[in-house]
Amino acid sequence: MQPVLNEIVTVSFALRNTVSSCFGPGGNLKLIAQKDDSNLVVCTKNGNEILRNIFVSHPVGSIISKVVFSQFSSSGDGTCTVVMLIGELMKSAEILINKNGLHPIDIVDSYLEALSIATTQLQSLRINILENELPPISSPTYFEDTMKMPAKFNKEIATKLCASVLSTKILGKSHLVSDLSLLCVETLDFMIGSKTIKDLMKNRINILRDISIVSLVGKEGGTFFKGIIIPQLFSGEEIEDIIIKQPNIMVINCVVKLTLSAVEKLKQIGCNVLISTQPFSEEEIHYFQKSSIFFLSNVSLDLVRRVCLGLRVQVIQSAHFLYNTILKDNDQTQNELFIAKAQKIDVFYSFGNRFVCVHFGEDREVIGGMVTLLIRSPDIQTLKIMHSAVYTSLFVLCTAIEDGFVLPGCGVPEISCAQSIRSTRTTNKAKKRIYYSFAKSLESIVGTLGHNSGFHSIDVIDAMKEAYENSNGTLEYGLKLDNLANEHTIETTSPVHLGVYDSYRAKMQSFTQAVEVVSILLKIDQIVKANFDFNPEQNIAPQRGEENEVEIGDSYEESENSENNNNSSTQPQDIETFLPSSHRKLRPEKISSVQYKTNDEKERESRRRGL
Repeated sequence: MQPVLNEIVTVSFALRNTVSSCFGPGGNLKLIAQKDDSNLVVCTKNGNEILRNIFVSHPVGSIISKVVFSQFSSSGDGTCTVVMLIGELMKSAEILINKNGLHPIDIVDSYLEALSIATTQLQSLRINILENELPPISSPTYFEDTMKMPAKFNKEIATKLCASVLSTKILGKSHLVSDLSLLCVETLDFMIGSKTIKDLMKNRINILRDISIVSLVGKEGGTFFKGIIIPQLFSGEEIEDIIIKQPNIMVINCVVKLTLSAVEKLKQIGCNVLISTQPFSEEEIHYFQKSSIFFLSNVSLDLVRRVCLGLRVQVIQSAHFLYNTILKDNDQTQNELFIAKAQKIDVFYSFGNRFVCVHFGEDREVIGGMVTLLIRSPDIQTLKIMHSAVYTSLFVLCTAIEDGFVLPGCGVPEISCAQSIRSTRTTNKAKKRIYYSFAKSLESIVGTLGHNSGFHSIDVIDAMKEAYENSNGTLEYGLKLDNLANEHTIETTSPVHLGVYDSYRAKMQSFTQAVEVVSILLKIDQIVKANFDFNPEQNIAPQRGEENEVEIGDSYEESENSENNNNSSTQPQDIETFLPSSHRKLRPEKISSVQYKTNDEKERESRRRGL
């Protein structure tokens, strides 16, 4: 098992080193370049974005990548934490097995017990983010009572939580982080409205989907308004701003030939704005201009959906219905279903592009909760980072309101959990040694946080441990990261005073998922590669006697060598990221540089392997 364990530890720790430099507010960015000559690059410090855009062919790397995606999709944050903790726990387990002679099952059991201690300590650090007091956890009806509570949250704590999340994604823009955090809180407060926590949990996906984040090149900043932005082609002739104060909007999703009489009839029934998914001819455009009807053509179906949901208007699906029902009957009650009133429409131009802003109104119950966050930056790469960071902060804030709690930041949860595990009394020396390794792995996360901020990791851990012992039950042991001007002197203070908070769900799930993955990896004694293409999710295997029957005795290395000798195989071998399962000395530096592949190559690779 030792060669396999060394291989697994090498891969997991290499991925840990890949994302550790991006952790925290002082973390660096990763520039991920595509393999071909397309000049497409991804600049990010999000662990999920990093592992999603690189291709690691080792199966252990695939497992960790899926865990990171699960972490991001469930909590929105904590992706770097879970990867680093997996690497640290696997490295500690390797030392315990090779040097101390402990069995992996004993390590797994002790890791699970240490996780239970850590989760209990995290629960004691929770800070209420809701305006109302939560019922006591010991209450038998705690869950039912919590679900009925209104999702009204403390805006001050919510703003600081969003700022803490944004500061870890956006580098060196404190003024921009402050503005965007206020916009996120204002947006989510409007979207939640009078919903309860139960309603929020049911409709969280719809709420985040109804928030349109539009990124434009321009002066740095952000704007929030209740409506949508529709991009339109700009010929260069119009330079003045267009404002329609009382727009009556009709939406068409069909091919229709409008005559002059039909356009005049539209004007008579009250329509002065026409939105269509199809292009208009030059004659129709002339008729619109003659009848003073503002038109939008080639609008995407997604934007049409937002218009219909936001204005509570029905879309016209056929030309026959338009001519024989809407324009012929002139039924006022029927026209109200297909013609909606908006607050106003204005047009602005940005770097040669024309954008139409449709403002729905102020009443949330009327407009259906469709809002737009407009963020600007003079740099395209910064816009991409801001777009991802804003969505992440909205996601994290939603999960925090659902849970009702947040955690103090600045490394307080990791140090508190590590010290609680260390102080747990046990007469079993082996278990005590494993507890110590688990606590050391948690402390390494804080050390990475300090290292990326310009401090020495060992000095940071020692200073925070000393402050924890002298805290007397307070939170005065958080790392102060903005003290670089004072000759790199390490200071500790309460994260509540600094206004730094972490997501309770992200922290809890990152600890839990890391231990669960390590528990699986430590029980692997052999990596076997199948000789056939199959889909593991469908659990389809060849029958006895078929040509592609897998031999149980084949090892991962043997099947790999036989495939390399077969010229008919089209499997590309990535030497940089694929470590052979051999008894020779492994070289961890071989995985330090990760090879990148385009999305098309990864899709073809997955299709060939049947995944």
